[in-house]
Amino acid sequence: MKLLLFITIILIVILLFYLLKSNRVNVLMTIVLTYFIISFILNPTLCIESSINGAKLFFTSLFPSLFPFIIITNILVAYDGVNIYSKFLGPLISRPLGLPSEASFPLIVSMLCGYPLGAKYSCELYDSGNINSSEFSKLISIASNSSPLFLIGSVGTSMVGNTRVGYLLLFSNYMSCIFMAIILKHKYKEPTSKFKFKTIKMSKHNNLGTVLKSSIENAITTTLNIGSYVVMFSVILAIIKNNVVFNIVLNKIYMISSLSKDSLSGIILGLIEVTNGCYLISKGDINYVLGLCFISFLCAFSGLAIIAQIHSFTHKYKEISIIKYVIRKAIQGIISFIITFVSLLFLNHKTLFTFSNKTPLTISFKSYIPILLLLFIYFSHYVSKKLFDVS
Repeated sequence: MKLLLFITIILIVILLFYLLKSNRVNVLMTIVLTYFIISFILNPTLCIESSINGAKLFFTSLFPSLFPFIIITNILVAYDGVNIYSKFLGPLISRPLGLPSEASFPLIVSMLCGYPLGAKYSCELYDSGNINSSEFSKLISIASNSSPLFLIGSVGTSMVGNTRVGYLLLFSNYMSCIFMAIILKHKYKEPTSKFKFKTIKMSKHNNLGTVLKSSIENAITTTLNIGSYVVMFSVILAIIKNNVVFNIVLNKIYMISSLSKDSLSGIILGLIEVTNGCYLISKGDINYVLGLCFISFLCAFSGLAIIAQIHSFTHKYKEISIIKYVIRKAIQGIISFIITFVSLLFLNHKTLFTFSNKTPLTISFKSYIPILLLLFIYFSHYVSKKLFDVS
Protein backbone atom coordinates (compact mmCIF):
# COMPACT_ATOMS: atom_id res chain seq x y z
CA MET A 1 0.00 0.00 0.00
CA LYS A 2 2.82 2.40 0.88
CA LEU A 3 4.63 1.53 -2.35
CA LEU A 4 1.50 2.25 -4.39
CA LEU A 5 1.03 5.58 -2.62
CA PHE A 6 4.68 6.49 -3.18
CA ILE A 7 4.39 5.70 -6.90
CA THR A 8 1.22 7.80 -7.08
CA ILE A 9 2.98 10.80 -5.53
CA ILE A 10 5.88 10.46 -7.99
CA LEU A 11 3.46 10.30 -10.93
CA ILE A 12 1.65 13.42 -9.69
CA VAL A 13 4.93 15.33 -9.38
CA ILE A 14 6.01 14.24 -12.88
CA LEU A 15 2.64 15.26 -14.31
CA LEU A 16 2.77 18.68 -12.65
CA PHE A 17 6.34 19.24 -13.85
CA TYR A 18 5.39 18.27 -17.42
CA LEU A 19 2.36 20.57 -17.46
CA LEU A 20 4.34 23.51 -16.11
CA LYS A 21 7.25 22.91 -18.47
CA SER A 22 4.97 22.65 -21.51
CA ASN A 23 3.12 25.80 -20.37
CA ARG A 24 -0.23 24.01 -20.22
CA VAL A 25 -1.60 26.09 -17.39
CA ASN A 26 -5.22 25.52 -18.42
CA VAL A 27 -4.84 21.75 -18.15
CA LEU A 28 -3.09 22.07 -14.78
CA MET A 29 -5.76 24.38 -13.37
CA THR A 30 -8.51 22.06 -14.66
CA ILE A 31 -6.94 19.10 -12.85
CA VAL A 32 -6.51 21.05 -9.60
CA LEU A 33 -10.03 22.49 -9.67
CA THR A 34 -11.51 19.09 -10.51
CA TYR A 35 -9.80 17.70 -7.42
CA PHE A 36 -11.36 20.42 -5.25
CA ILE A 37 -14.79 19.79 -6.76
CA ILE A 38 -14.53 16.05 -6.06
CA SER A 39 -13.33 16.78 -2.51
CA PHE A 40 -16.34 19.03 -1.96
CA ILE A 41 -18.71 16.32 -3.19
CA LEU A 42 -17.09 13.57 -1.10
CA ASN A 43 -16.83 15.63 2.08
CA PRO A 44 -19.43 18.41 1.98
CA THR A 45 -19.60 18.78 5.77
CA LEU A 46 -15.91 19.69 6.02
CA CYS A 47 -16.15 22.22 3.19
CA ILE A 48 -19.34 23.83 4.49
CA GLU A 49 -17.95 24.14 8.03
CA SER A 50 -14.69 25.64 6.77
CA SER A 51 -16.67 28.05 4.59
CA ILE A 52 -18.71 29.14 7.61
CA ASN A 53 -15.54 29.54 9.67
CA GLY A 54 -14.02 31.68 6.92
CA ALA A 55 -17.15 33.84 6.83
CA LYS A 56 -17.05 34.21 10.63
CA LEU A 57 -13.39 35.20 10.46
CA PHE A 58 -14.18 37.83 7.85
CA PHE A 59 -17.23 39.34 9.56
CA THR A 60 -15.79 39.29 13.09
CA SER A 61 -12.17 40.30 12.43
CA LEU A 62 -11.79 41.93 9.02
CA PHE A 63 -15.09 43.58 8.10
CA PRO A 64 -15.48 45.71 11.27
CA SER A 65 -12.09 47.35 10.76
CA LEU A 66 -11.87 47.41 6.95
CA PHE A 67 -15.34 48.64 5.98
CA PRO A 68 -15.48 51.92 7.96
CA PHE A 69 -11.82 52.63 7.24
CA ILE A 70 -12.31 52.29 3.48
CA ILE A 71 -15.32 54.63 3.62
CA ILE A 72 -13.35 57.26 5.53
CA THR A 73 -10.32 57.00 3.23
CA ASN A 74 -12.52 57.23 0.13
CA ILE A 75 -14.08 60.43 1.47
CA LEU A 76 -10.61 61.72 2.31
CA VAL A 77 -9.39 60.99 -1.21
CA ALA A 78 -12.48 62.61 -2.74
CA TYR A 79 -11.71 65.84 -0.90
CA ASP A 80 -8.12 65.94 -2.20
CA GLY A 81 -6.64 64.58 1.02
CA VAL A 82 -3.81 62.87 -0.84
CA ASN A 83 -2.31 66.12 -2.05
CA ILE A 84 -2.60 67.58 1.45
CA TYR A 85 -0.91 64.51 2.94
CA SER A 86 1.82 64.64 0.30
CA LYS A 87 2.68 68.25 1.16
CA PHE A 88 3.11 67.60 4.89
CA LEU A 89 4.20 63.96 5.11
CA GLY A 90 5.74 63.35 1.68
CA PRO A 91 9.21 64.71 2.53
CA LEU A 92 9.25 62.68 5.77
CA ILE A 93 7.93 59.35 4.48
CA SER A 94 8.22 59.06 0.71
CA ARG A 95 11.38 60.95 -0.24
CA PRO A 96 13.74 58.90 2.02
CA LEU A 97 12.33 55.78 0.35
CA GLY A 98 13.01 57.17 -3.12
CA LEU A 99 9.35 57.80 -3.97
CA PRO A 100 7.37 60.93 -4.88
CA SER A 101 5.47 62.79 -2.17
CA GLU A 102 2.11 61.53 -3.45
CA ALA A 103 3.16 57.97 -2.52
CA SER A 104 2.87 58.89 1.16
CA PHE A 105 -0.88 58.18 1.14
CA PRO A 106 -0.68 54.48 0.09
CA LEU A 107 2.22 54.04 2.50
CA ILE A 108 0.23 55.51 5.39
CA VAL A 109 -2.85 53.44 4.50
CA SER A 110 -0.70 50.30 4.39
CA MET A 111 0.85 51.10 7.77
CA LEU A 112 -2.53 51.77 9.39
CA CYS A 113 -4.88 49.27 7.75
CA GLY A 114 -2.61 46.67 6.15
CA TYR A 115 -3.34 44.34 3.26
CA PRO A 116 -4.63 44.90 0.61
CA LEU A 117 -5.55 48.60 0.80
CA GLY A 118 -1.99 49.83 0.22
CA ALA A 119 -1.95 48.03 -3.13
CA LYS A 120 -5.43 49.30 -3.97
CA TYR A 121 -4.49 52.95 -3.50
CA SER A 122 -1.10 52.42 -5.18
CA CYS A 123 -2.95 51.29 -8.31
CA GLU A 124 -5.21 54.33 -8.18
CA LEU A 125 -2.18 56.57 -7.67
CA TYR A 126 -0.62 55.09 -10.82
CA ASP A 127 -3.88 55.47 -12.77
CA SER A 128 -3.95 59.14 -11.83
CA GLY A 129 -0.48 59.66 -13.34
CA ASN A 130 1.30 60.71 -10.15
CA ILE A 131 3.94 57.96 -10.40
CA ASN A 132 5.67 56.20 -13.28
CA SER A 133 5.89 52.44 -13.87
CA SER A 134 9.15 51.84 -11.97
CA GLU A 135 7.91 53.83 -8.97
CA PHE A 136 4.63 51.92 -9.16
CA SER A 137 6.46 48.57 -9.09
CA LYS A 138 8.47 49.64 -6.06
CA LEU A 139 5.48 51.12 -4.23
CA ILE A 140 3.42 47.95 -4.69
CA SER A 141 6.18 45.94 -3.03
CA ILE A 142 6.64 48.15 0.04
CA ALA A 143 3.07 49.44 0.52
CA SER A 144 1.80 45.94 1.32
CA ASN A 145 2.11 45.17 5.01
CA SER A 146 0.19 43.63 7.88
CA SER A 147 -1.88 46.08 9.89
CA PRO A 148 -0.99 47.02 13.50
CA LEU A 149 -4.42 45.76 14.58
CA PHE A 150 -3.66 42.30 13.16
CA LEU A 151 -0.09 42.06 14.49
CA ILE A 152 -0.70 43.53 17.95
CA GLY A 153 -4.29 42.44 18.54
CA SER A 154 -4.90 39.22 16.63
CA VAL A 155 -1.40 37.69 16.68
CA GLY A 156 0.29 39.19 19.73
CA THR A 157 -2.58 39.41 22.21
CA SER A 158 -5.02 36.73 21.05
CA MET A 159 -2.78 34.01 19.59
CA VAL A 160 0.54 34.34 21.44
CA GLY A 161 -0.91 35.88 24.60
CA ASN A 162 1.67 38.66 24.82
CA THR A 163 0.90 42.16 23.55
CA ARG A 164 4.58 43.15 23.61
CA VAL A 165 5.28 40.41 21.09
CA GLY A 166 2.79 42.12 18.77
CA TYR A 167 4.78 45.35 18.97
CA LEU A 168 7.98 43.43 18.20
CA LEU A 169 6.35 41.83 15.15
CA LEU A 170 5.13 45.26 14.05
CA PHE A 171 8.65 46.65 14.40
CA SER A 172 10.12 43.78 12.38
CA ASN A 173 7.46 44.18 9.71
CA TYR A 174 8.08 47.92 9.31
CA MET A 175 11.86 47.53 9.36
CA SER A 176 11.76 44.83 6.70
CA CYS A 177 9.68 47.22 4.58
CA ILE A 178 12.35 49.92 4.97
CA PHE A 179 15.10 47.46 4.04
CA MET A 180 13.14 46.47 0.93
CA ALA A 181 12.88 50.14 -0.02
CA ILE A 182 16.67 50.41 0.26
CA ILE A 183 17.17 47.26 -1.83
CA LEU A 184 14.75 48.55 -4.46
CA LYS A 185 16.65 51.81 -4.67
CA HIS A 186 15.26 54.21 -7.25
CA LYS A 187 16.19 57.83 -7.78
CA TYR A 188 13.02 59.86 -7.79
CA LYS A 189 12.64 62.48 -10.48
CA GLU A 190 10.09 65.26 -10.23
CA PRO A 191 7.39 64.76 -12.90
CA THR A 192 7.00 67.41 -15.56
CA SER A 193 3.27 67.72 -14.90
CA LYS A 194 1.09 67.27 -11.86
CA PHE A 195 -2.06 65.19 -11.67
CA LYS A 196 -4.81 65.00 -9.15
CA PHE A 197 -5.30 61.68 -7.39
CA LYS A 198 -8.96 60.74 -7.12
CA THR A 199 -10.60 57.49 -6.22
CA ILE A 200 -14.08 58.88 -6.64
CA LYS A 201 -14.90 61.21 -9.47
CA MET A 202 -16.57 64.33 -8.15
CA SER A 203 -17.04 67.92 -9.11
CA LYS A 204 -16.88 70.98 -6.97
CA HIS A 205 -20.69 70.94 -6.72
CA ASN A 206 -20.90 67.43 -5.24
CA ASN A 207 -22.11 67.50 -1.66
CA LEU A 208 -21.14 65.25 1.23
CA GLY A 209 -24.15 62.99 0.64
CA THR A 210 -23.06 62.17 -2.91
CA VAL A 211 -19.48 61.54 -1.84
CA LEU A 212 -20.63 59.37 1.08
CA LYS A 213 -22.87 57.29 -1.21
CA SER A 214 -20.04 56.68 -3.68
CA SER A 215 -17.63 55.90 -0.85
CA ILE A 216 -19.97 53.31 0.68
CA GLU A 217 -20.56 51.62 -2.68
CA ASN A 218 -16.81 51.42 -3.26
CA ALA A 219 -16.23 50.09 0.27
CA ILE A 220 -18.88 47.37 -0.16
CA THR A 221 -17.30 46.18 -3.40
CA THR A 222 -13.79 46.14 -1.93
CA THR A 223 -14.66 44.41 1.36
CA LEU A 224 -16.85 41.76 -0.29
CA ASN A 225 -14.00 41.04 -2.68
CA ILE A 226 -11.66 40.52 0.29
CA GLY A 227 -14.25 38.39 2.10
CA SER A 228 -14.63 36.15 -0.93
CA TYR A 229 -10.92 35.37 -0.87
CA VAL A 230 -11.01 34.62 2.86
CA VAL A 231 -13.91 32.16 2.50
CA MET A 232 -12.45 30.50 -0.60
CA PHE A 233 -9.02 29.93 0.91
CA SER A 234 -10.55 28.68 4.17
CA VAL A 235 -12.16 25.87 2.17
CA ILE A 236 -8.95 25.20 0.24
CA LEU A 237 -6.91 24.97 3.46
CA ALA A 238 -9.42 22.56 5.01
CA ILE A 239 -9.22 20.29 1.96
CA ILE A 240 -5.41 20.40 1.93
CA LYS A 241 -5.16 19.64 5.67
CA ASN A 242 -7.30 16.51 5.20
CA ASN A 243 -5.40 15.37 2.11
CA VAL A 244 -3.50 12.08 2.38
CA VAL A 245 -0.53 13.29 0.34
CA PHE A 246 -0.19 16.43 2.46
CA ASN A 247 -0.16 14.41 5.68
CA ILE A 248 2.43 11.98 4.27
CA VAL A 249 4.70 14.86 3.24
CA LEU A 250 4.12 16.44 6.65
CA ASN A 251 5.12 13.22 8.42
CA LYS A 252 8.29 12.91 6.31
CA ILE A 253 9.33 16.48 7.14
CA TYR A 254 8.46 15.85 10.80
CA MET A 255 10.82 12.85 10.89
CA ILE A 256 13.83 14.90 9.74
CA SER A 257 13.07 18.09 11.70
CA SER A 258 12.67 19.02 15.34
CA LEU A 259 9.38 20.82 14.78
CA SER A 260 5.98 19.48 15.80
CA LYS A 261 3.38 18.50 13.21
CA ASP A 262 1.13 21.42 14.18
CA SER A 263 4.00 23.86 13.74
CA LEU A 264 5.02 22.38 10.39
CA SER A 265 1.41 22.44 9.27
CA GLY A 266 1.15 26.07 10.35
CA ILE A 267 4.27 27.07 8.41
CA ILE A 268 3.23 25.27 5.23
CA LEU A 269 -0.42 26.34 5.34
CA GLY A 270 0.62 29.84 6.40
CA LEU A 271 2.28 30.23 3.02
CA ILE A 272 -1.24 29.91 1.62
CA GLU A 273 -3.25 31.79 4.28
CA VAL A 274 -1.40 33.73 6.97
CA THR A 275 -4.05 33.92 9.72
CA ASN A 276 -4.56 30.16 10.07
CA GLY A 277 -0.82 29.61 9.75
CA CYS A 278 0.01 32.00 12.61
CA TYR A 279 -2.66 30.40 14.79
CA LEU A 280 -1.33 26.86 14.24
CA ILE A 281 2.26 27.95 14.95
CA SER A 282 1.26 29.77 18.15
CA LYS A 283 -0.56 26.67 19.43
CA GLY A 284 2.16 24.22 18.40
CA ASP A 285 4.97 22.83 20.55
CA ILE A 286 7.76 24.96 19.10
CA ASN A 287 10.59 27.00 20.55
CA TYR A 288 9.40 30.50 21.42
CA VAL A 289 12.03 32.34 19.36
CA LEU A 290 11.72 30.11 16.32
CA GLY A 291 7.93 30.26 16.44
CA LEU A 292 7.86 34.05 16.53
CA CYS A 293 10.41 34.21 13.71
CA PHE A 294 8.23 32.02 11.49
CA ILE A 295 5.17 34.10 12.39
CA SER A 296 7.13 37.24 11.50
CA PHE A 297 8.09 35.69 8.15
CA LEU A 298 4.49 34.76 7.34
CA CYS A 299 3.15 38.20 8.27
CA ALA A 300 5.71 39.93 6.05
CA PHE A 301 5.28 37.43 3.20
CA SER A 302 1.47 37.65 3.52
CA GLY A 303 0.56 34.28 1.95
CA LEU A 304 -0.97 33.31 -1.38
CA ALA A 305 -4.47 34.34 -0.28
CA ILE A 306 -3.43 37.98 0.17
CA ILE A 307 -1.16 37.83 -2.87
CA ALA A 308 -4.22 36.78 -4.87
CA GLN A 309 -6.07 39.82 -3.49
CA ILE A 310 -3.17 42.05 -4.50
CA HIS A 311 -3.17 40.45 -7.95
CA SER A 312 -6.87 41.26 -8.32
CA PHE A 313 -5.85 44.94 -8.28
CA THR A 314 -2.63 44.66 -10.32
CA HIS A 315 -3.47 42.05 -12.98
CA LYS A 316 -4.39 44.70 -15.56
CA TYR A 317 -0.95 46.32 -15.41
CA LYS A 318 1.77 44.81 -17.59
CA GLU A 319 4.33 46.73 -15.54
CA ILE A 320 3.67 44.52 -12.51
CA SER A 321 5.00 40.96 -12.52
CA ILE A 322 3.25 38.84 -9.92
CA ILE A 323 6.21 36.44 -9.86
CA LYS A 324 8.61 39.29 -9.06
CA TYR A 325 6.17 40.53 -6.42
CA VAL A 326 6.09 37.09 -4.74
CA ILE A 327 9.90 36.93 -4.77
CA ARG A 328 10.12 40.39 -3.21
CA LYS A 329 7.63 39.47 -0.48
CA ALA A 330 9.60 36.30 0.24
CA ILE A 331 12.76 38.41 0.59
CA GLN A 332 10.91 40.77 2.93
CA GLY A 333 9.75 37.76 4.94
CA ILE A 334 13.33 36.52 5.33
CA ILE A 335 14.48 39.99 6.42
CA SER A 336 11.64 40.17 8.96
CA PHE A 337 12.59 36.68 10.20
CA ILE A 338 16.20 37.80 10.80
CA ILE A 339 15.18 41.07 12.49
CA THR A 340 12.82 39.22 14.84
CA PHE A 341 15.47 36.60 15.64
CA VAL A 342 18.19 39.12 16.46
CA SER A 343 15.77 41.35 18.41
CA LEU A 344 14.58 38.47 20.59
CA LEU A 345 18.12 37.34 21.32
CA PHE A 346 19.09 40.84 22.43
CA LEU A 347 15.89 41.41 24.41
CA ASN A 348 15.92 38.12 26.29
CA HIS A 349 18.90 35.93 25.47
CA LYS A 350 19.38 34.01 28.70
CA THR A 351 16.38 31.73 28.82
CA LEU A 352 13.75 31.50 26.10
CA PHE A 353 10.58 29.45 26.41
CA THR A 354 8.20 27.68 24.08
CA PHE A 355 4.69 28.99 23.53
CA SER A 356 3.42 26.57 26.15
CA ASN A 357 6.10 27.87 28.58
CA LYS A 358 7.19 24.30 29.35
CA THR A 359 10.50 23.81 27.56
CA PRO A 360 13.29 26.26 28.39
CA LEU A 361 16.06 26.75 25.85
CA THR A 362 19.37 28.48 26.48
CA ILE A 363 20.92 30.17 23.42
CA SER A 364 24.33 31.78 23.06
CA PHE A 365 23.31 34.54 20.70
CA LYS A 366 26.73 36.16 20.09
CA SER A 367 27.87 33.36 17.79
CA TYR A 368 24.89 33.91 15.49
CA ILE A 369 25.25 37.64 14.93
CA PRO A 370 28.34 37.77 12.63
CA ILE A 371 26.98 34.98 10.43
CA LEU A 372 23.55 36.58 10.18
CA LEU A 373 24.98 39.99 9.36
CA LEU A 374 27.30 38.61 6.67
CA LEU A 375 24.50 36.59 5.11
CA PHE A 376 22.17 39.57 5.23
CA ILE A 377 24.70 41.96 3.62
CA TYR A 378 25.62 39.50 0.87
CA PHE A 379 22.00 38.55 0.24
CA SER A 380 20.86 42.17 0.03
CA HIS A 381 23.70 43.04 -2.36
CA TYR A 382 22.97 40.04 -4.59
CA VAL A 383 19.25 40.69 -4.71
CA SER A 384 19.63 44.38 -5.46
CA LYS A 385 21.96 43.67 -8.40
CA LYS A 386 20.36 40.56 -9.91
CA LEU A 387 16.64 40.80 -9.28
CA PHE A 388 15.71 44.39 -8.56
CA ASP A 389 17.64 46.50 -11.00
CA VAL A 390 15.15 49.33 -11.39
CA SER A 391 16.14 51.78 -14.11
